Amino acid sequence: NGINYYQKVPFTNNAGSDIINMLYFNSNKLRYHSMSVLQTYVRDVNLYKLYYNSPQSLAEGDTAFIICIQAHLKAGSTQADAVDRDTMTLRIMRSLAKMNTPDNYLIMGDFNIYSANENAYRNLVNNTNENIRFYDPINKPGDWNNNSYFAPYHTQSTTTVSDCKSGGGLDDRFDFILVSNDIITGSKKVKYIDNSYKTIGNDGLHYNTSINASPQNNSVPAAVLNALFVNSDHLPVVLDLKVSTSSAVNENIVLSPFNNLSVRNIGSNALTFSFAAQQPVNFNLQIVNILGQPLISKELKAEKGENAYTIDVGSLSKGFYFVSLTDGFRKVTFKVVLK
Repeated sequence: NGINYYQKVPFTNNAGSDIINMLYFNSNKLRYHSMSVLQTYVRDVNLYKLYYNSPQSLAEGDTAFIICIQAHLKAGSTQADAVDRDTMTLRIMRSLAKMNTPDNYLIMGDFNIYSANENAYRNLVNNTNENIRFYDPINKPGDWNNNSYFAPYHTQSTTTVSDCKSGGGLDDRFDFILVSNDIITGSKKVKYIDNSYKTIGNDGLHYNTSINASPQNNSVPAAVLNALFVNSDHLPVVLDLKVSTSSAVNENIVLSPFNNLSVRNIGSNALTFSFAAQQPVNFNLQIVNILGQPLISKELKAEKGENAYTIDVGSLSKGFYFVSLTDGFRKVTFKVVLK
């Protein structure tokens, strides 16, 4: 059909598995840089480094990198299977810790995880090293298996019939794209676009049944729905990223007019922070969730010297939040965890 700009990366199979990873990319938008294997227990987990194909940025020697980590974790609901998944993600994070480089990381694939309480998942999202910690763009932790509350996010199975595919209907969130802090904040020129994360073919109305069962599934064209039903027992997960080629935007993110910034939260009801201002300044404080949705916004004033503030956050649920301070020209963003 005339489309010839998709390319694929090299593949590996050091683990000797009958399942391998593969990444296809639009070469009009991205170019392949390099590949490495992060771990080989059960199956290879591959790290693919791509860069944004912008003639202007490349000419200036300044482009954005996107690092895709592909993993197919051990399947199965036994304790031994969970231990294997735990081992795989531990080895992934240890490999990333050796690199210890903040970057635009995405980890994706069929994780076969039943709950956010599984160690395999906690290894990814609770890692103490913020440079390599991952975040769920839709912030939907929980017990996903056979739980109708998570019906809009389930990815497996497309059918109730078990033949060469797994059956049981849509009742598991096995497939993920998790992102690094740099992609949440956009601090390295690549930013997650709010509300773009979705499961293709899941309309939220087919919990525990086939995607083409009644009621009619209008989330995608009929031909696409049929292809999803026939070709796999998993649904694809997608998200959108925005790439900034302006160095000015990047500088605006990382420069801070607030010296010696100190932050802490008191229980789950109050957030305190302090900083030293070089001169009087009016600034805006904004607290957003992991989806980038603003929840609290306040106009504040700082005097020259030390300034301290206490913000009531009792209306917010437990979890991760990002707090931004800006004077209209420069901006600093930091993360807080309300427990």
